[in-house]
Amino acid sequence: MSKRSDHAVRARTQREDFELGGYRIPKDWMVLWALRETNMWPASFREPSKFDPDRFGEARAEDKASEHAFVPQGVGPETGHRCPGLDYATMFMQLFAAHLVRDYELSLPEQDTSYQWKIIPPEPKAGLAFQLTRR
Repeated sequence: MSKRSDHAVRARTQREDFELGGYRIPKDWMVLWALRETNMWPASFREPSKFDPDRFGEARAEDKASEHAFVPQGVGPETGHRCPGLDYATMFMQLFAAHLVRDYELSLPEQDTSYQWKIIPPEPKAGLAFQLTRR
């Protein structure tokens, strides 16, 4: 195996044995972070299955319940392993949200917003219906 392919494999596998929750994870096993399960953890989020943007506000700050409570772009310090599109995605979403709230009125009709958790990324089972009206 060449050095390049060895590095690619090592980047996705454990570099040493460790124990987590009473389970031994051997060196070279692949370990994947379960983002959905982290974001649904009742120890961090009061009602994890409810759409509740206020949980991220200063008054509650549930996303800061622990270092790993909310990790949408990767875990660890800012200088650690993060999504390569972190800065772009953050900037794009801020611009999109500013344009949306400034120029449109949004309304959501009554609908089933339960998710299909077996697909990645999860999506609402019946889609998501909304209406935009330009101001």
